[in-house]
Amino acid sequence: MTEPNDPRYRIHIPRFLAIPGDLMEIPERQSYLAGLVPFNYAKNGAMQFYVARPQARKPDLPPPDFQIGKGTRMMLDNGQWRDIRQEDLPLKESDDAEALYVTALREAEEELGLKPESVTNPIYAFGVHRFFSATTREPKDMALFFTELHAGHRFSAPDATHGKTQECRWLTLPEHETLMRPNHAKALDRFETWLKARAKAA
Repeated sequence: MTEPNDPRYRIHIPRFLAIPGDLMEIPERQSYLAGLVPFNYAKNGAMQFYVARPQARKPDLPPPDFQIGKGTRMMLDNGQWRDIRQEDLPLKESDDAEALYVTALREAEEELGLKPESVTNPIYAFGVHRFFSATTREPKDMALFFTELHAGHRFSAPDATHGKTQECRWLTLPEHETLMRPNHAKALDRFETWLKARAKAA
């Protein structure tokens, strides 16, 4: 597993970070889950998103729906990195926690095979999206990020030691409505709507 102090996350990315001014900012001290969604445009001009299908929890279960590559933020605790838990929130100023965009990039590398050094366009910090756990059905809040990749981008294989990804795929909007977790698909709908409105206003 990659660690939050991997210099690739800090050297290549901060100068590209872009927060849309008309969206809710992400509360750093209140958040411990983050996800990154790569997107681009198919040959017919349709927007498409790169997402992951996790492995089934049991071999006899059907494959889960596709979802956003996401994971848990980490903090340094007595010299060791560990996952942040709900009871750690809100974080204190003295807590040494990774930035949320670093969590998103780290999880995107592990679950999607997206190398951080290949990100050359702005990363959009798209506020906090509420979804529901696939196992407990409890509500959870995820800091959500998007970045556009060039057509023909080649992903690496997801981190085999991470061991949670069965397959990754580009999905267009009509496809994600039938193949993705509904509350994750809703986030992609919101982003597409916002991006179109932003382009129209420019």
